[in-house]
Amino acid sequence: MKSLKNKLSDDNKKSQNQISLMKRNYEDLQKEIDDLNNKLAKVKDEAGALAKRLDNEDKEKDNDLKNGVEAKLNECDSDINGHKTEPAAGDKSTPASLQARKKEIIAAINKMVNQFNENNKLIKESNK
Repeated sequence: MKSLKNKLSDDNKKSQNQISLMKRNYEDLQKEIDDLNNKLAKVKDEAGALAKRLDNEDKEKDNDLKNGVEAKLNECDSDINGHKTEPAAGDKSTPASLQARKKEIIAAINKMVNQFNENNKLIKESNK
């Protein structure tokens, strides 16, 4: 019984370290997402201003340039924030957005915290 309690205690210590690491990763990812969204907003504003200044005689060329920039910005937005319909969890056919990865990290942290709490409950019960 003592061996089992020691193993549970060791597992909880490892879990605490893993939870702390995952929380730091989550916070870092959230900062990165915020930074990228800020940069994306700035580039969208600049692209909009540039589109208004296009006055070449070749309107088709202007439109192609404008559409190309908009498509690239939309692609970046999708990579950061995802589509309105994200692929199902575990579906790796399309790369997940940063927001989807953030959700996966939260789910993993919650799972680890639940296991940690369950281990603590077992330790407390064994001490009675």
